[in-house]
Amino acid sequence: DSLMKTKHRLHLWYLALLFLPSFAHAQSTAFTYNGWLNTNGVPVNGPHDLRFTLYDANAFGNVVAGPLQYNPVGVTNGLFTVALDFRRGCF
Repeated sequence: DSLMKTKHRLHLWYLALLFLPSFAHAQSTAFTYNGWLNTNGVPVNGPHDLRFTLYDANAFGNVVAGPLQYNPVGVTNGLFTVALDFRRGCF
């Protein structure tokens, strides 16, 4: 009888493990971007409208995603932080 209970528990445990991945959540495509904004070499302060676009090269690249518009973004001593999400397939 004890052996039967143990087998029954093992079968239930195995079934629970099979369904466990259905409760897992996919990782988000969003990431935090920390930037520095200045005018003529002087860090700016206050709210600013910012636009972010993702390109496939540093110079003369093609647009991969965006633009993402953020209005307003608080900037303190030139520093700001935004959560960017260009969605799947762009990286």
